[in-house]
Amino acid sequence: MDFLFQGGPVMWIIVIFLIIDLVMLINAITKLFGSGEKKYTVIANNLNTAQWLGAISAVTGLLGTLSGISLAANAISQADNISPAIVWGGMHVALIPFIFGLYIFILTSLVVLFLKRKIK
Repeated sequence: MDFLFQGGPVMWIIVIFLIIDLVMLINAITKLFGSGEKKYTVIANNLNTAQWLGAISAVTGLLGTLSGISLAANAISQADNISPAIVWGGMHVALIPFIFGLYIFILTSLVVLFLKRKIK
């Protein structure tokens, strides 16, 4: 869980997208596999929304990464003597939001793909 704090404030926005994404997917799964009337248009809308939230998570992570790299570049330009280890450590921290958002997008897309095949 330490990576949530290392990734900066953008990580918490991505976590909010993840929670909403999980709610949408669980709602679609319960409607699809549960007993009762299956409203396929509602299920498809939930899946489409979940997939969009996954994509927005990846883009938000990229935005966090780019702002982190920009802040690091500014700090490096103002420093007199800086080691490569510090630079690459900063790059590692800057990439955390994008990687986290990309994981959410990939996993959401796989679940949505599986569920959409069950609808057809």
